[in-house]
Amino acid sequence: MVDLDKLRAEFTPSPVAHSAYLTLCDGEVKLIRSNDYCFAPITYKESGRLDHIFIYFGKNRVNKYGYENSVRWCNWVIYESFWADAFITKDAAEGLKKGFELDTRCERILLQAGMSILRHPFEMSWGWQTFLDLGFDEYESFALSLTCRVYEDKIYPHTHNSNHKVIKAGQKFGLYKGEGYKSNPSLGTFKDGCNGSSMSTSYDNWGCSPNSMVSISYDGTPFSKERCEKILNKMKGL
Repeated sequence: MVDLDKLRAEFTPSPVAHSAYLTLCDGEVKLIRSNDYCFAPITYKESGRLDHIFIYFGKNRVNKYGYENSVRWCNWVIYESFWADAFITKDAAEGLKKGFELDTRCERILLQAGMSILRHPFEMSWGWQTFLDLGFDEYESFALSLTCRVYEDKIYPHTHNSNHKVIKAGQKFGLYKGEGYKSNPSLGTFKDGCNGSSMSTSYDNWGCSPNSMVSISYDGTPFSKERCEKILNKMKGL
């Protein structure tokens, strides 16, 4: 049986990792990656039980937009956001240092979504803090961060729409708050054993579709705060 405390103390993610992880079952390591392309080896391939899932981010990724900004983002996700129930770890500074433990008793769809959402700023262009500083709340800043990008302190439409996103750019605002979430008990939990499934199952359960997207015009000039407010209002159906 693996000494979990010793294993965690000795595990170090690659400095450039946006997806590093440990998974264990019955005291034995199932997967261990110091740097991977995403969490797919967990979400696609694991069809059995898992007692523990820990996810990590490399120090270069954590410091990309400032350590304090990373702490603020992670604390919101794991403690206050719709996806908080997916996480056992409730202190961002501890999670960034020792890894974030996920609750394998949590419904699989919500857990998979929490993993990917927490990872966003460590993988992609990220403007969450910029939108907070403009006076938008956390959910509004989350929606704008996926729909717009910040480059040299200027705001532009987001051109990158990764399939790693649980909610894709320009969706109706409620989806960013978890309102489109649909439970899928048939997928089970990692703790009790579940069927392997892709992250697309999570996207589907959030109701993301072309019909729920809003169109955003762009004339080549950076977006002002007022323009961002109009984009949000359009998402909100106002």
